[in-house]
Amino acid sequence: EILPDCWNSACVYRPDPMPADQAPTVLITSGHSTHGTFFSQRHAIMWARRGYMVMGFDTFEQGDNPGNHHGLSTNRQDWVSMGFTAAGGELWNSIRALDILEKMPGVDPTRIGVTGNSGGGAHSFFLALADERIKVAAPSCGVVRPKHQFDRQHLMTHCDCMFYHNPFQRDPIEFARLFAPRPLLLCFAMEDYLFSPDQYRELYAGIQK
Repeated sequence: EILPDCWNSACVYRPDPMPADQAPTVLITSGHSTHGTFFSQRHAIMWARRGYMVMGFDTFEQGDNPGNHHGLSTNRQDWVSMGFTAAGGELWNSIRALDILEKMPGVDPTRIGVTGNSGGGAHSFFLALADERIKVAAPSCGVVRPKHQFDRQHLMTHCDCMFYHNPFQRDPIEFARLFAPRPLLLCFAMEDYLFSPDQYRELYAGIQK
């Protein structure tokens, strides 16, 4: 229940056999395939086969959730001036998923990590910064510096959930300090136009300081 009487769906994967003790756990934040959790199912199965408890959940525009987070790319620039942030809504969904996950039987609440791809990569990064229950994070794509987004005009074609309100002109390098000294792995695809390898090099160099 992400808001009063507003429900979302999720899939849970368990190792077989279940360990005698509580298992380390992975929360998979959804990217923006309309297939939702089914798109990341193979990743969830991979983690479960390695002994992890796993949860993947549907987010806006997926499954039973009809929300919209493509305002800027569909000529709804007024969303920003009204204070709407799809990134904030996605963060809230991730926090609610974590609330459920940490209470599940078999979950070790002291060993929860988060990962996700593309939009899910951004959400996993935001969740790691905002919630200390996350002990390790591995965003796959989804994290780039604002100048990179503006230079390539990503605002014109991309999903709103990538764009947090930033009136103080902060950089993801600064945000990552909030997660230190917990482990952070940044994963990028070699030929991804939106999240190119030069960005993980910049991020790594800046975060390392």
